[in-house]
Amino acid sequence: MITAFLHGGPNPRKITIMLEELGWPYEIELVDVYQGQHLSENFLSVNPNGRTPALRDSTPDGDICLWESGAILQYLAEKSRRFLPETGAARYEVLKWLHFQLTHAPYLGNAHLYRLYYRKAMPFGIKRFTIESTRIYQVLDRRLGSATFVAGEEYSIADMAWFPWIEYHEWQTIPIYPHGSSASASVRVWRAVAPYLGRTPTSDRARVARRRKN
Repeated sequence: MITAFLHGGPNPRKITIMLEELGWPYEIELVDVYQGQHLSENFLSVNPNGRTPALRDSTPDGDICLWESGAILQYLAEKSRRFLPETGAARYEVLKWLHFQLTHAPYLGNAHLYRLYYRKAMPFGIKRFTIESTRIYQVLDRRLGSATFVAGEEYSIADMAWFPWIEYHEWQTIPIYPHGSSASASVRVWRAVAPYLGRTPTSDRARVARRRKN
């Protein structure tokens, strides 16, 4: 049985998206960071870094404990042999876009963190991370202008990594407009991201709908 150790936020959502796509049974152990549970001995035995997400896969050969969202996504993809090509150029196309997200997500997170909580105290931080977030979206937009998904024509773990972060584009002060809108020329560079947001991930929406219904 797989146990996912989660708290709210984009990175833990990557893991639930993947698990829902796979359709595998799994258990969730909520780690309440506001109550300091991420610093408990129980959780630190799974992730010594004390951050979510983390995952424990109880196998016949013993428990496999993983942390860092990218490592978890790659493990689940390789275990299932889905959403990550096994060999060749296509595999590394997915991995490079996955790692681009992993290394650049902090810019997006800081863009909305400083803007929402430190607007008056840290104007330089807001400007710095907003500029970099804009550049990241420009990279994505150029890519999505010629590909259906981030790593090409197939939905992959790279998309699962990007989706929960760019869904918060408004918090990052990144306006995204669909094709054909009357947005000004200054924001048209993000038009290719809008239809992409509508394509992924279907399982995440289905999961939310089921849980709201119940």
